[in-house]
Amino acid sequence: MLKIDITKMVPVVARLYTLRVMVLPCDMQVYNYLEDVLYDGKPGEIVLKGTVGEDWIIPAKKLSKYCFMDGSDINMADLEHGRWYEIQTRDSAAITWMVQIPLDQTGEVTTGRGDVLKVNRPGVPHAEGDWIACSDDGGKPTLEWGAWVVNGAVVKNTYKPA
Repeated sequence: MLKIDITKMVPVVARLYTLRVMVLPCDMQVYNYLEDVLYDGKPGEIVLKGTVGEDWIIPAKKLSKYCFMDGSDINMADLEHGRWYEIQTRDSAAITWMVQIPLDQTGEVTTGRGDVLKVNRPGVPHAEGDWIACSDDGGKPTLEWGAWVVNGAVVKNTYKPA
């Protein structure tokens, strides 16, 4: 596992961008090529397709960070299982903490869901290096709920300084 120095993390907020969402209709494996992780998805779990076509699974409570393109709320009851919907991030001041990992360092990070993501995976563009992200806990970073990886070539389009 990669050692993460939370004292070097900086606060960021999500930019407004579009992505896609689908509720899994059955047991399904979901592959994220950026971090080389194969998720074992279960019926009813939520898959997001990011800005460069990468897929990942999120907990239902995280769906509140997003809305339909017209700004309306996303309710699970509104989503037909197995169908992709275009959505966008909400305008929010919610803080995420991040630290960049230089290109010459590789490693792995375990998400709160228990999935293992590769950092600076060979063969994938990373700009100056991938970023490790974690949640905010009262104005400071916490790894208590796991961490995740944001590809270095994608981060500038998805996050901005807080």
